[in-house]
Amino acid sequence: MDKRRKLRVAAVAAAMALTGCAMAAPHRPPRPHRVAAVVVRPTVITHVCNSIGPKERLAMAVAYIKSHGHITAKQYARLTKLPKATAEAELEAFARGRHNPITGVTKGKKKVYVMNKK
Repeated sequence: MDKRRKLRVAAVAAAMALTGCAMAAPHRPPRPHRVAAVVVRPTVITHVCNSIGPKERLAMAVAYIKSHGHITAKQYARLTKLPKATAEAELEAFARGRHNPITGVTKGKKKVYVMNKK
């Protein structure tokens, strides 16, 4: 069987050589040039659009602390409609201020803010 196959291949090759047909590789379309796209994302700046100023928010926090005993950053964020990270930063700033009446205290795993003991 192997001899027959070789003989057939040789006969087909000889016939093609005599007729001028050459075995050509299958046609492949040319590849397009590769282009690397560089995407630049714009810098996103978030603005806190809140009509209540920091003094009013401090007054709200003090009133909440007087009525409930303490306030967490999550509660303050809900109260003022600020993002939690912003609320945490603002409470920390209030607690660090000299003349502000609140201070930060760790209660278990949470940090809560209470009235200063004066």
